[in-house]
Amino acid sequence: MKNRIIITLCLYLIGLSYFEFLRRSYAIKINFLTSTTNIVDKHQEGLVNDFNIYSKENHLNITLERTCLSPQNVSVKVSNYASFIELKLKKKNTNYDLILIDNIYTNLYSNYVVDINKLVSVPLFIDSEILYSNRKLLDRYDEKPPETWDELIRIASKIKKK
Repeated sequence: MKNRIIITLCLYLIGLSYFEFLRRSYAIKINFLTSTTNIVDKHQEGLVNDFNIYSKENHLNITLERTCLSPQNVSVKVSNYASFIELKLKKKNTNYDLILIDNIYTNLYSNYVVDINKLVSVPLFIDSEILYSNRKLLDRYDEKPPETWDELIRIASKIKKK
């Protein structure tokens, strides 16, 4: 009975060692290409660091590595990032597993991705546009803040004429 327990324990430890070997042997590295105006981007770095900490704590054995294109480290201007990405995709470059893109370029890149009948993405940021109004100027001309483009054009024309 004692020998049976020892043999079972040894087989269990051998099994654990084998799975640990497999886990370490099949580490996954995800290359993440981003662009920003400053190479030090606390938001992007935070996302990568948070993911890597989560992966380590949960024994996922996945590492996210960020390559950042910025005016400080490349000759390609950040304004040309969209063209740069399209060039990489046209050449079927496989250096990057994830690419940060602005959603306005989704159609530009659609020919280079696998058709899975839906867009798969992670929203890393949200853009918002705000139109401010001058309350004193609106009050002077007895107007309320515009709620439509037509109202904006009408009010701006009225103020400009006077």
